Amino acid sequence: PWLPPPFKTFFRHQPAKDLLDNNNKPLVVVINKYVKEWDAPPVNFFPIPVLRELLTYLTPKYTILYKRTNPAMLRDAMEDWYEYGDKEMIKNEFPGDVVLYEDFSSEITQADDYNLLT
Repeated sequence: PWLPPPFKTFFRHQPAKDLLDNNNKPLVVVINKYVKEWDAPPVNFFPIPVLRELLTYLTPKYTILYKRTNPAMLRDAMEDWYEYGDKEMIKNEFPGDVVLYEDFSSEITQADDYNLLT
């Protein structure tokens, strides 16, 4: 009989396993963006006070993986990039409670593995 491929085994990347197994909390991924939109400043993003409130609510119950890409991560030559203090706030106020995606993915060496996580 036909059996489905072992997707769970194939997609079980070690950093993901470590992240999920360390504290036995369910995973919540928060994705934010802070980029120029429609030739105007950013409008579609979590403001830092809202992000702070969201993380304060979620961190006791969940493992949080936070992702906000930037041109370097995208290998993009975006000229109109805006600075944002979200990651600094997270590092200062939620150390150990929120994992930044770039820290999580820093061990990835194969492009295929990176593509599977994004």
